[in-house]
Amino acid sequence: MPWSIRGEHWEEGDDQNGADEPGSCAHCGNRIGTDRVILVRHRGEHRVPDAFCSVEHLVEWAKSGGRWR
Repeated sequence: MPWSIRGEHWEEGDDQNGADEPGSCAHCGNRIGTDRVILVRHRGEHRVPDAFCSVEHLVEWAKSGGRWR
């Protein structure tokens, strides 16, 4: 994750982006509250969301292979 080295650049998401928000952290599986990080990858017209309970969990998830581990 290049931004974990250079520093974050975040944009507030739009709840109407067409992606269903996951209810649990993709890294640890714990239920997520209102303080969360949502990673949405754009694949053409499709939106692929993953949710995390912290930035640290997002980084660890990505380091371990993300969705393809």
